[in-house]
Amino acid sequence: MAGHHYFQTDRELAGLLERLSRQDPDRVALDLESEHNLHSYGIHVSLIQLYDGESVSLVDVLSIRDPSLLRALLEETPWVKVMFDASGDLATVRAALDLTIRPVFDLALAARLLGRQGSLDKLLSPGSSASKSRFQKANWLKRPIPPDMLEYAAGDVLPLLDLADRLLAELVSSGQLFRFLAKNAQIQAKAHGRDPYQGYRRLPAYSMLAPAQKRLLAELWQARERYAERHDLPPHNVAAHEVLAGLARNPPGGPEKIAAALNRRRSRIRIDEAEFAALLRGAGGRAGGRGHYRAGERYRA
Repeated sequence: MAGHHYFQTDRELAGLLERLSRQDPDRVALDLESEHNLHSYGIHVSLIQLYDGESVSLVDVLSIRDPSLLRALLEETPWVKVMFDASGDLATVRAALDLTIRPVFDLALAARLLGRQGSLDKLLSPGSSASKSRFQKANWLKRPIPPDMLEYAAGDVLPLLDLADRLLAELVSSGQLFRFLAKNAQIQAKAHGRDPYQGYRRLPAYSMLAPAQKRLLAELWQARERYAERHDLPPHNVAAHEVLAGLARNPPGGPEKIAAALNRRRSRIRIDEAEFAALLRGAGGRAGGRGHYRAGERYRA
C-alpha cells in the first residue's frame, strides 16, 4: 500500500498545494469522510483524501482555518478529481463548506453507462459479497483520528485511478465516451445542497397527507431541526421521521401534548418539553399558521 501523509495545519496544506502544483498531475483520486447528522447536528466534512499516483494525502478539514486553501484544493486546481458517485460528495461539500469540487470524473456514472451497478467494492471485485465496513458509523468528528481509521480512509482512494483508466478505455471502445462526458458535466452543473428545513417533503408519507397534515408536518420538522441545532443533536435523536409523520396524521393536541408524546416514544435522550412546545408554536407562526394550537385545540386536517 502506498504511504499516506496527514495534513493538519494551514501551513502543511499550503505545502501540499505547492508540491502538487510543481508535480502538475493530470488527475488525482479524491474521496471524503463526512458526518451527516450521525453523532452531532448538521453536515460536516472531516477528512479529504487525495491520491496522486504516488502517495495518499489526508487533509484534516476540521483543523484548517483558512477556507481559501480548501477552495484552492477542491475548486481552483486544474487536475481532474476522480471520484466514485460524486453527486453525494458534491452536495456534502456545498452544504458543509459552501464549495464545490471540479473538474470531476465520476466512476459510478461511467460504470452505469457500461451496464454495471452497485458499490465500489462490487465494481472492483464483481464476484465478491461486499460487507459493510466497521468504520461505516465511526465518529469522524472525534480527534485525534485513530491510526486504523486513517489507514482505512487512505485505502479508499488507492484503486480509483486504475479503475478510471479501465472504465475510460471501455467507454471509448463502446462508443459511449461523449455520452459520458455530457452526463458527467450535468452532474457538476446541478445545484447541489439541500435545505434541511425542507426535508419533510421527501418522506414517503408526505404525499399521502391532507393539506393541514402537511402543514403540521412542516412545523414539526422545523421545530425538530431548531431543537437539534440548539443542542447539537442528530435530528433523529430528537424524533425519528416516522414519529413526526405519525404525529402529523394523528396529533394528540397542542404543542405541549405533542412534546409530551415525543418523550413517551423515547428510551434514552429526553427532550425539554416546554422548549420544544415553544419552538413548535413559533414554527406555526413562521409558516403562516392560523392559530392551529389556540386554546390548546386539537389540530385537525
